[in-house]
Amino acid sequence: MIDEMSFIKHDKTYEAVSSTNASVVYATVSGFAEKKAKYWFSDYVFVLEVYWTNKKTTYIKRSYDDVLNLYRDIKDNFNNKYEKGLIKSPVFIPKLEGKRFLQQSSVGLAEHREMELQSFFKQLLEGNPLISSNKIVLNFFCRRQTDPLPSETTEHSDNAEDENEDDDDDILFDR
Repeated sequence: MIDEMSFIKHDKTYEAVSSTNASVVYATVSGFAEKKAKYWFSDYVFVLEVYWTNKKTTYIKRSYDDVLNLYRDIKDNFNNKYEKGLIKSPVFIPKLEGKRFLQQSSVGLAEHREMELQSFFKQLLEGNPLISSNKIVLNFFCRRQTDPLPSETTEHSDNAEDENEDDDDDILFDR
């Protein structure tokens, strides 16, 4: 992951460069959870399992709004670079459906968005390598304080695994 950062000045803007050169290899949506309601409706956050080039795996939680902001930011970033002549051709960025006016959040909608996000991240990260190493994408996939922490793994005997079969869903996260 990005541990140490240095900043390089390019054309009056500062760009973060990772000293470890880690980028995202693959991200998969491994589920969703209901987020506390702000008003009278609930919303959902999606749990992503992120695989990095430095062979680390992290787990992050992001809302659909977070992903829409990522989409907007990377689209603006690459469109600006193309318009300024910094890249030779436009970069393909997969589309998201986005939110619809007066669309209530429900489990069915969260399930639909889970599939949509799975496809979006697959296309996004398997496409142009400029995307998986882009600072906007790296910042999105970096772990935040609010993200789940994987539980400490302990070695179990065969009998211990059989006894804890019902607890498989709880093994991944402390929170």
